[in-house]
Amino acid sequence: HTRLQGDWSSDVCSSDPAFPGNIIPRASLNRDALGYLGLYYPAVANPFALSNNGYSTSPVLNNDDYYSPRFDFLVTKKLNMFARYTRELHYQTGSYVTIQEGIKYHPDAYVVPGSANGLTLGGTYVISPRLLIEFQSAFFRNVGGRFDLYPGSDSRSNIPGGWNGTLLYPQANPTALPQVNLSSGYTTVARSPGRKVNTYGQANATANFILQRERHNFKFGFDDLYRFKRFDDYGTPNIGTFSFDGSATGDALADLLVGKAYSFTQSSSLDRYQGINWEPSIYAQDEIKATKNLTLTLGVRWEGDSAYKADKTKPPLQAFSNWLPNLYDPLAASPINPTTGVLTGTPNYTNGIQVSTATQPFPKKNFMPRVSIAYAPWGNKTAIRAGYGIFFDHQPGGVTELATNPPFLYSVTVYHDSLDDPGNGQLAPRPLTLAAANVPWRTPRTQKYSAGVQHEWHGMVADVSYSGSRNTFQAYTTNINQPVPNANVLAGRVAIDAVRPYYGLGTISDTQWGLNGRYNSLQAQLKRPVSKGLFLLAAYTREKVTVDGGGTDPRNRAYDAGEVAMHHIFSIVSTYTPSAFANSPLLPRLALHGWEISSGARFLSGNPLAVGMQTDTAGIGRTVRAQWTGSVNQPRTMQQWFDPTAFSAPAPLTFGNS
Repeated sequence: HTRLQGDWSSDVCSSDPAFPGNIIPRASLNRDALGYLGLYYPAVANPFALSNNGYSTSPVLNNDDYYSPRFDFLVTKKLNMFARYTRELHYQTGSYVTIQEGIKYHPDAYVVPGSANGLTLGGTYVISPRLLIEFQSAFFRNVGGRFDLYPGSDSRSNIPGGWNGTLLYPQANPTALPQVNLSSGYTTVARSPGRKVNTYGQANATANFILQRERHNFKFGFDDLYRFKRFDDYGTPNIGTFSFDGSATGDALADLLVGKAYSFTQSSSLDRYQGINWEPSIYAQDEIKATKNLTLTLGVRWEGDSAYKADKTKPPLQAFSNWLPNLYDPLAASPINPTTGVLTGTPNYTNGIQVSTATQPFPKKNFMPRVSIAYAPWGNKTAIRAGYGIFFDHQPGGVTELATNPPFLYSVTVYHDSLDDPGNGQLAPRPLTLAAANVPWRTPRTQKYSAGVQHEWHGMVADVSYSGSRNTFQAYTTNINQPVPNANVLAGRVAIDAVRPYYGLGTISDTQWGLNGRYNSLQAQLKRPVSKGLFLLAAYTREKVTVDGGGTDPRNRAYDAGEVAMHHIFSIVSTYTPSAFANSPLLPRLALHGWEISSGARFLSGNPLAVGMQTDTAGIGRTVRAQWTGSVNQPRTMQQWFDPTAFSAPAPLTFGNS
């Protein structure tokens, strides 16, 4: 550990610091850097430690407890009710060391607590022998996050003399030490701080009315669902982060020791968000006994989807900040230096921003018809079933990211600054990364359909069926400010932000609602009792899942089209319930009778593989897939599963086809 004192003289290193004898003079060592290292890399009795002098930053302790008492009570002869309370506790601790004195926690040790509480009250009321009401109301609340095991362990006063630098946004971090990141193979010196509280919950009220007739079983009812989410994040973006990369001395750790940072980044304020949404629904269904052997079920359901609204009763964040293309003004865009990508004029970070309290208008046409049949043509040995229905999938769709846009949150980076005083670095503002969500939102939906035959023969039950679905309006994210392939960007002659379609802005992660997919499968299953107590089940599924696109190329969604699931799945399961001790005396029977022994095996083909590039080959600021020759030799050995020469880098400025 001589490097921690600035001495590289006896150490072989590919990036030796530029000092005589590879030793940094004592007078050149930064006081704050030594304080950081003394706090986060204290000497320990384990000379073979590989990380933080023997400290592991992995989660090492987990405690989980679950309670769920339920009470059933008969109020009257017609009214039966129940109450259930659930509580789940989770507590995870990370960062510890095992040495001679036992377990010792590192100063940056953290805990990830979580608690979930739920209360349900429901029951049934019999109005008449043919009419009854089922009702239920429930409330659920979950609180999670991340907290310091030792509050104040990251305080600036914990290093000798304290840390007295000036932050870019002092109000965002009044007391904690900024984080320090090192490149070139070093571990992070300081903590990844954070005091986060994420709270979400829901409340719902449900009522079902059931009316039974000779040939009809009619049901109708409603379900009102209310959700809320809250995020309080006091973490790394607000604390601030120094980056040391060796640009000052040739070695990242040496840069830290002399206090010369490549950059410092900090966010402007605490990130807080609370949103609410309401999803009412009503339904009606009739199960019709058309004939002795034929049952027909018809139904329809309507659901509302208000997405999320900002909760104006919970300051400080009372609205959403969404970026919309139609509000962007190219004449008001911030000028960019084409070589460096730095903004040269007054930054306009709100160009295209819309602040509102709701993310979308309330949809009124979310109807979901459903139909199914069950037919037994030859008594009770054979059954034919088929069904079709539409189901909605409510998604927040990037709502939480909208809380991180200007004017609620800013992030600034300064360059070539000092560990003692990051505010004196070179201000080089760059285009911001923004979040967006297409409006009006579409409610993602799935059409499900199936048909199958089940037959019993000599104690065996065979089941063959087709099951399929079609998904539409599914959410996906794409960078709509990704430039077209550019040779100057690829060659490093022009900064990528200078050629983006929405000039003056950086990456814009846009949530869209146009992803579609299909699922088709043939499913077969055979159940058979082999002998007394022994039961076998074998099942096979042949499936195919396809999607019609994705977000790699915002101008060609079909680039990501293809298959995304395994094709063959076969499983076999056996269960055995011994009865040898069924008539034994009391104690052996209690100890040995009633056990079940089970075993199973599952065989499946692999998922489709996409081979990607590690570098940008198109000048678009991201990697793409490799080029495929059209056929792949597959030895399928431990040394080589497939022939990698079947793939190559795509031609410059193109997208690979693998």
